[in-house]
Amino acid sequence: MGISPLGVMKKQFNLSANMTKLEKETLERAIVVLQESGWSKEFAARDRFGDEVSPDSPEAYSFCAYGAILKSSLECTTALSLLDQLSEFVRDTPAGSGYSPVTPLFRFNDITAKSKEEVIQLFVEFLKSESVS
Repeated sequence: MGISPLGVMKKQFNLSANMTKLEKETLERAIVVLQESGWSKEFAARDRFGDEVSPDSPEAYSFCAYGAILKSSLECTTALSLLDQLSEFVRDTPAGSGYSPVTPLFRFNDITAKSKEEVIQLFVEFLKSESVS
């Protein structure tokens, strides 16, 4: 059995930027959001009927990686910084090619990942790879 895409990413990337304490807490909350809710593809959040809603809506029932971070972020700048760092983390993988700074994370969530557990594992591996400043 070969190395998983997450294992390959873990070996390939050694990011120099440090995660702030607020970014770390946001990502930890995003993990809890994914653990306690459904998982979404193609939309940041969906309601119980599968319709698109805002991640901060009380109707939000399931979230993609991006939506979980937005739901968990106390500051918009924290979410944007964290999305940029996570996208850099997956950028050079086959699922991470694209033009937008956050496209790699979207592609990982929507194409590569087969379950919310894989998204959670990506977040956990990213937390382990970063030092907090």
